[in-house]
Amino acid sequence: MQNFAYHIHHNGEHQGFTLDNFPISAVSEGFYWVDMDPKAPINKDWILQQVTNDNAVIDILFTNTDRPRLEVFDHSLVLSLRGVNFQDKDSPEDMVNIRFLITKQGIISFHTRDMRSVEIMKSYVDKGHKFTSQGTFLFAFLKLLNAFVFDETENLNDALSQLEEVSLEGDILQAQGQLADVRRLIIGFQKFLIPQANVLHQLIESEGDWFKKKDSVHLKNEAEHLSTYVGELEHLRQRATVLQEEIKSGLSDQISQNIYRLTIVATIMLPLSMFAGLMGANVGGIPFSQSPYGFLIICLLTMGFGAIVYALLKLLKWI
Repeated sequence: MQNFAYHIHHNGEHQGFTLDNFPISAVSEGFYWVDMDPKAPINKDWILQQVTNDNAVIDILFTNTDRPRLEVFDHSLVLSLRGVNFQDKDSPEDMVNIRFLITKQGIISFHTRDMRSVEIMKSYVDKGHKFTSQGTFLFAFLKLLNAFVFDETENLNDALSQLEEVSLEGDILQAQGQLADVRRLIIGFQKFLIPQANVLHQLIESEGDWFKKKDSVHLKNEAEHLSTYVGELEHLRQRATVLQEEIKSGLSDQISQNIYRLTIVATIMLPLSMFAGLMGANVGGIPFSQSPYGFLIICLLTMGFGAIVYALLKLLKWI
């Protein structure tokens, strides 16, 4: 992953730099955006020399954190969030971590894996999209992260609806196999998005002049949107749980029906086996052994006896 840096002006103009030639101290109008990989040692040195030497800030920025979090310091704040994983199509719930160091002069983003939202934000800057402050920039970033979450939520809703239809049609085994994947995705997203929604609300309530009042309103809207998606995920989880119980009940019914059928077959065959055994008993001679129609007679007698057993079971209402 390649580092890049921008000096973004209020009118949409910008200048691109590399970290080696980026005059961060000269940024007086507008703000800067730097994107970097925290695994590269040279980037840590650059932060220490150009931005901050606060060890608490450095430790958070260059240490992987599993859960979203917010840390507010005297001259900066660190925001750790998660975005949908588009690199592994089978595991979008393995969300990619991105950390932001926000100061009065700019924003620095840190991530170890490629992110579609970073690529889109970079294209916005390159096309001259106007960002009047760090707040408007962060708002646009959050809007992208939430849009991808919304898409995944809709996909899960569609997948669950299809499984409910499959279950109603009676294909329980197919529904059972696919439901496990849907539940894994729901739980995976909830693991990160529930604390992320809380973090965004904490960001809005944090003290300091990091964002303008108008920016705070936009950020609050995105926090509310994410909370809505979290609520939708919980609704999907409950639907998946209900569907799982229905599938278990359906499987139990199928097993009971199969056992019932086998019991009926055994009930009919047991007396037939006993009758056939008696007919073959060599006590005083096997019945009809001298007749050329002996086998046919035995078969007819067995079938007749089976019919009597079946009629008796019907009469007793066992079948």
